[in-house]
Amino acid sequence: MKNVNIIISVIIVLSIAAGVTAYGVMSPSGDNIFSNLQMNPDSDDSGDTPATDTGSGNSSTETNGNGGSSRNSGSSGNGGSGSGIVTHDGMTNNKAKEIAQAHIEVEGASAGTPYWNSEYKEWIVPVIKNGKQIAAISVDPKTGQTGEV
Repeated sequence: MKNVNIIISVIIVLSIAAGVTAYGVMSPSGDNIFSNLQMNPDSDDSGDTPATDTGSGNSSTETNGNGGSSRNSGSSGNGGSGSGIVTHDGMTNNKAKEIAQAHIEVEGASAGTPYWNSEYKEWIVPVIKNGKQIAAISVDPKTGQTGEV
């Protein structure tokens, strides 16, 4: 009887895992809550995704624009370090960093490692000076417009 309970428990767990996997495969990318389960220990659990994974994303059609708007997204995490190239909505994290660097006006400051803000669907690029984050710039992946976060 004990072995039967163990076998039934294993079957239930495998069934749940298969259901979650099927949902992840079948759901459209915009509605897929399992698309990126990577955790960022520095974030405030607002849905931000660090740009340190090495997965591939959408095809890249990079755009660059000027102007933008200023708003506070309420996000306070930074992306950490990593060398992986990540693409969201057609823009890589490297392109977002390049665009943000062009908009930094503080002498001695540079663009840090971008991370993806899934709530606003934009890249957030920390502005680093003397090893500390002093600001952040948002980059819209579709238009290339920037804003202060």
